[in-house]
Amino acid sequence: MKMGEKRSLKILNFKYTGLFSIDDLYSIVDDWITDKGYDRFEPFYEEIVEETGKQIKLKFTPWKKTSDYAKNILKTKFIITDCHDVVVEMDGKKKKIQKGNIHVKIEVMIETDYEGKMVNKPFYFFIRELFDRFIYKTYTRQAEGLAIEDANHLWLTIRQFFNVTYR
Repeated sequence: MKMGEKRSLKILNFKYTGLFSIDDLYSIVDDWITDKGYDRFEPFYEEIVEETGKQIKLKFTPWKKTSDYAKNILKTKFIITDCHDVVVEMDGKKKKIQKGNIHVKIEVMIETDYEGKMVNKPFYFFIRELFDRFIYKTYTRQAEGLAIEDANHLWLTIRQFFNVTYR
């Protein structure tokens, strides 16, 4: 059974070079996902140790149903390169953190008819297209606006983490 239509709405990028804690970053993003009511799906984690340092790829896709017809998806990817562990002193205590380059990419998507109720037969598919264009248009735009707003907030949360925590 074919699922509903997924549309990409916006892509946000962020690059950072310097000190960071992978554990703290993961915790901040996980807390944000929980606080905003998203469900988390983590399809991919890869860590490769090379001479230049660790290369880490982490992809996860938090999603949230905004109605019985649409859900917001924030396809999030972290690519960390030249990552090395370093020990720093923070508040009088030694802490192991990382130093390296990080690229964050958040793709904002919306999926309509995510349960695939209206695509079983050509007539239903036609009806779904009519609903999407004329009846659900207002609701879909609201869901799109909320998805973009949430993605912008997640992006700012990640940027603030890097700009404040280890500078």
